[in-house]
Amino acid sequence: MTIDAELVSDAAPTAVIDIPEDAIGQDLQSDRPAGRWRSVAAGALKWIVVRPFQTASLIVLLAVLAAIPVFQLVALGYLLEVSGRVARGGRLRDGLFLLDQAGRIGTAIVAILVMSLPIRAVATWTEAARLVNPAGNAAAVLQVVGTLLVVAIAAHIGWVWFRGGRFRSYLWPRPIQFLKQVWRPATWIEARDRLWEFVASMQLGKLFWLGTRGMLATVLWLLLPAAILIGTTRDGQTGLAAIVGAVGFILMAIVLLYLPFLQARFAAENRWRAMFEVAPIRAGFAASPIFYWLGLTLTLLFAVPLYLLKIEATPQEVVWLPCILMVAFMLPARLMTGLAVGRGQRRTPGATRWHLLLRISLRLLCLPVIFGYLGIVFLSAFTSWDGLATWVQQHALLVPVPFDAGV
Repeated sequence: MTIDAELVSDAAPTAVIDIPEDAIGQDLQSDRPAGRWRSVAAGALKWIVVRPFQTASLIVLLAVLAAIPVFQLVALGYLLEVSGRVARGGRLRDGLFLLDQAGRIGTAIVAILVMSLPIRAVATWTEAARLVNPAGNAAAVLQVVGTLLVVAIAAHIGWVWFRGGRFRSYLWPRPIQFLKQVWRPATWIEARDRLWEFVASMQLGKLFWLGTRGMLATVLWLLLPAAILIGTTRDGQTGLAAIVGAVGFILMAIVLLYLPFLQARFAAENRWRAMFEVAPIRAGFAASPIFYWLGLTLTLLFAVPLYLLKIEATPQEVVWLPCILMVAFMLPARLMTGLAVGRGQRRTPGATRWHLLLRISLRLLCLPVIFGYLGIVFLSAFTSWDGLATWVQQHALLVPVPFDAGV
């Protein structure tokens, strides 16, 4: 690199810097690989570590909500919104949302569990000191240490959440900045506003309203065939009861053929009437039969293993544990039904003989899937803790919980 100074005027000397072009090219080439590798490493970390952790946190959070009365409708609303977003956007990655919020909550829970270990250890030592030497000062000193630990850890977690709740903030909380700002009233006002913004970003009210309307419309679809099946199962001693029960079976099969996709379309358009418009679903099946068949199969077959959880009631304290399995199974099904509805709305039915044969074949393949599922539900009515109510409490279409309440 060479530098030539040239006097342009007596009052304003200007330095003209001459940099060889090879040096510029060499510098840029030396910087590009490093930046590219950093970008690749960040992307790999996001999809290998961050996204799986956020998804797991989301599933656990939905399972806890599904186990709490009233909040169950929030969990149902989320599952409906998942299918609705995919139906609107046409891509599976559009379905899962609130991942960042769920990841922050999951990180906070893990941090609390890890940071509480020293507090538990000090509490154990305090109890041991009282038993060994009741008259000594060791127990009192340890109790003071435990109190200070609680205050310090609570301040640490609160400060981390004030800074955004990121994982790196737990590792280095910037204590000097904390000591400078914790005494300012503006800090507490900002913390209140950030907490409110975070709660509002969860969209709990919207999801609750969507889940409430979706549940009511779904129950209206299930009510008639479920009432027929419950009545004939109780009084199934006559030939007439068998005939009426067969009619109920057929009605329930027709409902199951359309209802998962009606729910996705209802969530996509956010219209009550969309839950009762069958013609667009029929047109969508004709346009994209493979994805409709996959959506129906995943919705019903993924629900079959979960009926094993209905055989015996679970204690109320751990009702959310089987809900984790239910949410984990139902999320892929909701994604697929949304994808099927979205593709059906954007495509036109094929006019060739191949497309016609494909549609007829897949319609026929829907029958063993539906009637196989109904057979499992029929057996579950005799083995389930809820008995005949299992015809209405279908977690594949309603709240992802195996029973109304534990014991």
